[in-house]
Amino acid sequence: MYKKIDVAIEKATDIMLEKGLHCYDKADFLQLPIYINSSKTNTFFGRINKLLIQILISLFPNNIRKLFKIKKNRIAQAEALLILADCIDNTKLVKNKIDALDSLKIKTESGEGFGLPFPVYKNDKYFFNIPYAHSTIWCLNAYIEAYKNHPTKDLRLKIGKLISYLDKDLNYAKEAVGLSVSYTAYDKDKIINVSAELSAAFLNFSKNVEKTPHVEKKATDLMKFVISNQDSDGGFPYKPGPNGVYDFYHSTMVLRSILAFMDLQKKYMYLNHFIIGNRFLQDKLFNSGYPKRTISKKYPVDTYSLCESLMLNMDIINFQKKHNQLKKIDIKKNDILSFCGLLIDDFQLKNGQFILQKIFFIKNKLYSLRWSHAYCIYVLKRAKMEFQNA
Repeated sequence: MYKKIDVAIEKATDIMLEKGLHCYDKADFLQLPIYINSSKTNTFFGRINKLLIQILISLFPNNIRKLFKIKKNRIAQAEALLILADCIDNTKLVKNKIDALDSLKIKTESGEGFGLPFPVYKNDKYFFNIPYAHSTIWCLNAYIEAYKNHPTKDLRLKIGKLISYLDKDLNYAKEAVGLSVSYTAYDKDKIINVSAELSAAFLNFSKNVEKTPHVEKKATDLMKFVISNQDSDGGFPYKPGPNGVYDFYHSTMVLRSILAFMDLQKKYMYLNHFIIGNRFLQDKLFNSGYPKRTISKKYPVDTYSLCESLMLNMDIINFQKKHNQLKKIDIKKNDILSFCGLLIDDFQLKNGQFILQKIFFIKNKLYSLRWSHAYCIYVLKRAKMEFQNA
């Protein structure tokens, strides 16, 4: 299996170098003026127009983009994933990739952040070239991992600017329990998964880069908000409130953030919350071994959800080893390696490219660094590193 993983990584790296870091993304149809105009109205024609564009772009991912002259872009989150992958090898290429990622940063009122190369729709308005919490958190974690391997003053300054943006420029709200946060500085949506991710990222910074009590306090308050919104059956909705949506990708990120929080604190205050949350994930959001999009929606099967599932299982195994906890969750090394084989067999093309998703037996062959290709390179490298010499 390790040989198979090596070959898959090599082929995926070769096709990435051939295609370059500028590529299409599953959300870049938002660049289309016709889509933006149809999204601003809630008319029947507007909704039909939007649906038709989404269907066409899914069926013909590359052709439609060329027809509408959608440009290829670089995605900060994808490049952060590639830095994390290189940190596993401790390669000297990390510095070059960090310098390249720096060219995508966006200055903010208090620091710097990373955004998306397409507009973000918030409060009935499209915003262009703005920092986005989710993207910035991925980049922050990549910088911190690189800093742990090779601490430098320059990298410490870069990390500090991202922390300043995340700490001061986002919309925080004091809740009945804890503190919530939004995706951007321009909206007030209370997002559970980004609150969880940011909590773990803040703690990662304070424990591994610079002890910062007020950042640790904010991390604790964010996690309290997350935990307070867990349902009685264990699920974490995308937003608080009734009729919540439960999707695999964001639910997994919440669970991984809870594990990271407890690991960094070396305390197990949310262990039961994690156990019932993981049980909810397994019972409600899996279908025949594949992650479901949502509870009621089996398809598409997204490559990035498979990757998040692998990362969660590896996180659980590491937590079991370090803390002698979660022993009742039975995950075996061979199960993860078999899942890696499934990822390669079902989602990697012969040329090395990882597809975006499968809809029944139809493969969406969009080459997307952010949502499939970089994810797979990172996850496969991590699986090989963690288990080959175990």
